Amino acid sequence: MKPIRTTPAGRRAFPLLAALLVTGCAATGQAGQQGGTGAIPEKNGPGVDADTITFAVPGSGGLATTGGSDNGTAVRDAIVAMYNDRGGIAHRKIRLVNQAGEASGDSTLAQAECAAIAAQQPAVFAVLGITRPPSVLTSCLNSRGIVGILAGGFGTAAVFRNAPATAGIDLLTDTRLARSWPRILQQTGWLAGAGRVAVVIDQSYHGAEPPDPEIPKLLESGLVAAGAPKPDVHSLPADAAAGKAAALDLVLKLKTSGADRVVLVGDATGALPDLLLEAGKQQYFPRIAASAHVAGAMVAFGADPALRAAATPIEWRRMEGDSLADNEQAVADLKRDNASARRCLEAIDRAGGDPQAKETGRTTGLDLCQSLDLVAAALERSGSSFVNAEAFAAGLQKIGSFPAMRGFANRYGPGDQGGTAAVQPLAYRPDCSCYRPTGTPADLPS
Repeated sequence: MKPIRTTPAGRRAFPLLAALLVTGCAATGQAGQQGGTGAIPEKNGPGVDADTITFAVPGSGGLATTGGSDNGTAVRDAIVAMYNDRGGIAHRKIRLVNQAGEASGDSTLAQAECAAIAAQQPAVFAVLGITRPPSVLTSCLNSRGIVGILAGGFGTAAVFRNAPATAGIDLLTDTRLARSWPRILQQTGWLAGAGRVAVVIDQSYHGAEPPDPEIPKLLESGLVAAGAPKPDVHSLPADAAAGKAAALDLVLKLKTSGADRVVLVGDATGALPDLLLEAGKQQYFPRIAASAHVAGAMVAFGADPALRAAATPIEWRRMEGDSLADNEQAVADLKRDNASARRCLEAIDRAGGDPQAKETGRTTGLDLCQSLDLVAAALERSGSSFVNAEAFAAGLQKIGSFPAMRGFANRYGPGDQGGTAAVQPLAYRPDCSCYRPTGTPADLPS
């Protein structure tokens, strides 16, 4: 298992919360059979010929570091060679190209970006590692018969609700975690002896996508069912400046109320780090439950050690980017548990590079391998002899369980609202100024 290290530069390396998800009903069965997306066309899609299937990788974010630097290029080439030596995907050799027309996450340019991708030569079957804006870009790509697979942490709850069946989305929503969080906290002993519990919902990191209003209700009912007192629910405003000011005021309210357990729902890029730093200044040290990236921010930005020790973060990934270079035990565990990940890591190691390049190569390389595995598994299960977006969607609905490489197994199937099968609590270790897994992974509901 991994240590989770954080640095100011690595702050955004921790995705909000993540899983693979596909929504909507998909076509199933043999080519030409009707399904929720209509018939699977009896022809191959863009980027597919008799011998080759072509994928595009964005030039920034997500999987980009498998493309640019000399070491990144070596990692990418080693992974592609490994897959092609094993027969490629759908009996075709894999070809990776740079994505055309990248709009750097500007939603106003997404249509132009989509048009550029659709027009680029060679044509592409799928874009891997999409960052922002996911809902606009993936929908546009899907309308042109191109599959879109998002990078970890770059989806939103709105994308989950609206994504077509030909989009592979990598994110775990706060809503889904909220359904099981109270049970996980009960199992870890976090709730034992709780006097007063508070829930803080930070809206400042969601931008135009406000948190699901069901989250406070789910946490409140779940905590009470787990034996905790009915929690006080607080919300930080969406505006960043107002959120920071409210966070500072809220610390005094929480301290005055005597809240000795605080559940934080939010992101390290919002107002919660300000709340945590202010808690240290006020010598207020409740037991904290938060996602790993929020707890990690306490390390990166100097929160009081007593507050770090009081935090129980919940992590969906068993392997994080900041730990893979020197955490050989985590690598050994993954190689033992996942044969495809073992082959991927061995290919990455063959690419060589300095320690920092090795770290980057492992994290982005595993993302690339998992995306390719997902495409291969879906096409294999599609029931069609043709390779196109509709076949991908049909097969994805049949996968069931999928062995993730950087996390726990993912689930797929009709109507699934998320793929990650489990999360794991972490405990702070002062000897390494990091969080390490504790206990056993806790299952998440579908």
